[in-house]
Amino acid sequence: MLREWSLTTGRQRRQRYLGEVEPLWAFRPDGERLAAAGQELVVFDCLQGQELARVRPQEWITALAWSADGKWLATGHDDGRVCVWESEHLRVWRQMRLGREAISALAFSGDGELLAVADEARRLVLYSRFAGDLLMQWHPPSGRVAALVWHPHLTWLVSAGWDTHAHLWKPAEAEPVALFNAHDECVTALAISPDGSVLATGDSAGCLRLWSFDNRRLLHEVAAGLGELTLLAFDALGHRLLSGGEERRLLVWEVASGKVVLGCGGGAAGARIRLGWNETEGLVALAAGRRVCIFDGRGDRPARQLDHPHGATCLTWAETPQLLFTGDAMGGIHRWAADAAQWQGCWQEHRTAITDLAWEPETQRLASAGGSDGYVYLWALTQESPILLIPEATSGATTETVRFVPQYGGLLVGGVDWLAERQGAGALVYWNRDDWAPRVLLRQGVLRLAVRHDGQYALAANLHGTVWLLELPSGRILAELAGHSEPVLALAFHPRTAEILTASEDHLVCVWSPSGSQLAATDVEISVHDAVFSASGEYVFTANGNQTVFQMESSALGFGKKS
Repeated sequence: MLREWSLTTGRQRRQRYLGEVEPLWAFRPDGERLAAAGQELVVFDCLQGQELARVRPQEWITALAWSADGKWLATGHDDGRVCVWESEHLRVWRQMRLGREAISALAFSGDGELLAVADEARRLVLYSRFAGDLLMQWHPPSGRVAALVWHPHLTWLVSAGWDTHAHLWKPAEAEPVALFNAHDECVTALAISPDGSVLATGDSAGCLRLWSFDNRRLLHEVAAGLGELTLLAFDALGHRLLSGGEERRLLVWEVASGKVVLGCGGGAAGARIRLGWNETEGLVALAAGRRVCIFDGRGDRPARQLDHPHGATCLTWAETPQLLFTGDAMGGIHRWAADAAQWQGCWQEHRTAITDLAWEPETQRLASAGGSDGYVYLWALTQESPILLIPEATSGATTETVRFVPQYGGLLVGGVDWLAERQGAGALVYWNRDDWAPRVLLRQGVLRLAVRHDGQYALAANLHGTVWLLELPSGRILAELAGHSEPVLALAFHPRTAEILTASEDHLVCVWSPSGSQLAATDVEISVHDAVFSASGEYVFTANGNQTVFQMESSALGFGKKS
């Protein structure tokens, strides 16, 4: 699927189905052509969404690169072969063979004369693109090379790989002439600004760093995601940078400040900007990767920021004792003292990123959902190991969201089967804690859950912008709330009126009656990833796609007004 996004609003403008998915994609530098590669090599016209040419090489394609002028395509194959194609008709111009190992990365020099090639044997070589001659061979200290990029005006090459560094090479030198060294994880993505002044590096933990290329000085270090960054691209002026990766979310950064200016996409699995409300202290906590901020919802205390390891994916508060729990991208659950924002410990049992946390005050229990591991654990504050494991908590799907059901002693778990042929597959499962017997309430993918304070009703959001209002514990569907064009990422019941809030990446915050009739819709001009009410319901706080928090009066959104 080819999607076009507005860099003014962050909204999707249009989408085109291009055919069967290929694992590798590369845009021509002018953005008018798109190459897709895997078992086949295909070139599309991006403006018209039309296929222009298609070939089927003998061996699988493992690396792909355009020349700066767009006239040439290079492909690396799993048998060690490298092909240079005339891009208009996909005719092979030159073939080279580095060895028998698969090619891991390719890059044309700015003038198109040189082709840099790296393979799984941990070799990095330079070829003459026209003659196909081998000009230079290195053995990078990084081991496997995952990314390559040339300086746009100089014959300097940057490589990145497993040793957490980016290496700068000159063709005449046998060893790297400089290192860009500050990452804690493998460097997986590279980009250089059009004027060659700024180098961007991204790693497997979602950390983005911007460097002054000339003096190797680190300019900015920010959390750009929760998983591996696979995409970095500067705009034509070098003023903005686009990042993307495993989260399925695009962020646009201002290069000068290192600040996010826009968020695009990321609906289903990618939204990991979350909010939590502490009723006793009146605190709002925002989790956005390595940035975890605590704000005073009453406005009389400054914000605090936690130094969070690995990137926070979700959070929840415990009122007694005053604790903040955060889940991270490495499967850890961290405990923080709410008053001093001090780290108190970590539970480590999940093997994948934590997707959701829920706290039950009555029993002093915490539930954690482990995403792709499919597990839900229950924790007690007095123990360092979980007191219960629920494997396959959503009948084989990932566990995306979890909530306790007050009064009935139940646990709701929602999940999505991302690998199913039917889009939107998954389940919503009710677990009775008397005998831990599961009951499937919905056989649909569920991304978000909310349970009313009395435990009698729940909201469940699917992948298509629809929310179901369910009766508990029966699971009977009472209403279908269909007012969004993108996945709903924020759900909440008003604490006093029981009215319903839904918000989405379509920029809409919708208000619904307790029975599910739509009362109002407000365009807040930014994607909303989470929302909470203040204790009285007077205010709504939203976590937004650009990692900001809005505080809005509930009445201004339409709450408390008769339909």
